[in-house]
Amino acid sequence: MEIRKWFALFLFVCCGMQVNADEKLISLASAEYPPYYGEQLKNYGPVTQIIVEAYEEVGYDVDVKFFPWVRGENMAKEGKYDGMFPPWHTKEREDYFVFSDPLFPNNIHFYKLKKTKVAFSSYEDLKGYKIGVVRGYANPAVLAEVDLQFEEVSKDLQNLLKLAAGRIDLTLMDSKLAEFLIRSELPEYTDAFARIDPAVESRMQYLCISRKAVDYQTKLEDFNRGLKLLRESGEYEEILLEHGL
Repeated sequence: MEIRKWFALFLFVCCGMQVNADEKLISLASAEYPPYYGEQLKNYGPVTQIIVEAYEEVGYDVDVKFFPWVRGENMAKEGKYDGMFPPWHTKEREDYFVFSDPLFPNNIHFYKLKKTKVAFSSYEDLKGYKIGVVRGYANPAVLAEVDLQFEEVSKDLQNLLKLAAGRIDLTLMDSKLAEFLIRSELPEYTDAFARIDPAVESRMQYLCISRKAVDYQTKLEDFNRGLKLLRESGEYEEILLEHGL
């Protein structure tokens, strides 16, 4: 009789430990957006490292998988993943996600060929230009107010190649991403492209937790708590410095 009691207690404790462990697992979808995050980057890039270490500060294990942007966002919307990172905060996304404290800014610029003359005093002046964008990205809100000619692709590198070939006149891109892609993928075009200043928009990146995730509000609050600990300890800045940001 005593043996059965101890065995039952053993099972209860083991099952309880498993439940608690499961509660501390979080699955996140992301995309390729170097130098911020990507499967081939050290520690999957600085933004990924910040997110993982912030969750580890508060006792979570993090599983990160990389997908094309639209697919990853849709899977997080459907609750197949607990969340995704790091999209911009938009009103439309509030229907599906809750947003963390800010992570790191994107500075979005137009890029052109140096040999191409592009002059404009307002975005209305760009109506005659073909502008490359990436499918699924939330483009700067100021451009939504103008009827511009956008051409969509699935990756930023495709837009740089189209720009080099003269198939588009401009492309919208984060400045750090553009520098990374030109340096690593298109070194022969190092002197071919020109960034147009000032930035069209500066937007913060966020971790998004799906409203369909179990205990989504707790997962969000725990992350914000871990992120605060990283900032206070100086580890946040150390990670950015380590990755050259």
